[in-house]
Amino acid sequence: KLLIFGGLQAALLLLLATPAAPVHPFLSGFLSVLFLGYEYLDYPLDARGLSVPRRVAWLFGHLPSSLGFGAALFAVLWIPFFGFLLLPLSICGAALLAHDLDGTNSKV
Repeated sequence: KLLIFGGLQAALLLLLATPAAPVHPFLSGFLSVLFLGYEYLDYPLDARGLSVPRRVAWLFGHLPSSLGFGAALFAVLWIPFFGFLLLPLSICGAALLAHDLDGTNSKV
């Protein structure tokens, strides 16, 4: 995952040498939000035994929710030490989000 993210970010750095340089911060931020959502949602999806291609398909199948979760994490991680303190809560939130999105929650 890290090599894919790093490779895509390195490719985006090439934009800085073109007239499309003003687009770089937006694309880089979008990619960071997308990968943050994937990184945290990867834990509950891995626990279900999904293969990597199926996890990526699940992520893109639930793109608005994944991006929203990634954006919330992106905002939280900007605050020094706060993201580290909320790491367990973030993982629990990812598990609950994946559970709710799959419709497997039972309300008693």
